[in-house]
Parts: sequence; C-alpha cells; structure tokens
Amino acid sequence: MKTLTKMLSVWCWCMCMCAVVLAKDAVTQEEILNPTLEPITQITSDQKIQNEKNKIQNEKNTQKEIDDIKKQEILNRKIEASNLITSEQVMDENPTSIISTQENIDMEKNRT
Repeated sequence: MKTLTKMLSVWCWCMCMCAVVLAKDAVTQEEILNPTLEPITQITSDQKIQNEKNKIQNEKNTQKEIDDIKKQEILNRKIEASNLITSEQVMDENPTSIISTQENIDMEKNRT
C-alpha cells in the first residue's frame, strides 16, 4: 500500500511539473487579482442593418460577376463557332454569306 501511495504522489508531482513547463505565459498574482479587460464594442441596430446590407450587396456583386463570366464564356463559344464555320467555308472555296442565305429564304417565301 505504501508503494502505491508513493507512486501516486510521484505521478501527481510529475503532472504538476508538466503543467508548469507546458504553460504558455507565466501569470503573476497581480494579473489574476486585477485583470485588464479589453473594451467591448457594442454594435447598434443601425450598424447591424448596415452590415446586413453590405453582406447582401457583396453577395449580389459576386453573383453578378459570376453571371458576367458565364455570359462572356457563352459569347466566346459563339465567336469560336462562328470562326470555325468561317474557316470551313474558306476551305470549301464556296463561301455562302449570311446575307445571301437570308435572300434565298426571302425568295423562297415570295415564291409560295
């Protein structure tokens, strides 16, 4: 029984020493008795409303930027497709313009 008691006291001392060694900052008794509190900033209802408006505006701006990027991507795809069609027509050496195609459609409508 004496051995277990001694082991327990040694273990407790080891834990205490570990706690002291691993402590980040040494705190003095004066700091404990007279703590310095940082001032608490209180947010008024107007500030809360303004914060919410700013948050909503930021979300709208982000969504608008995403939409603009998507529109630009669609426009780029259309330009690439147009360039591809144009390059294929040049390779065929028999180009057909949009105007002549539209004229052909108009002529077909007039015939019927």
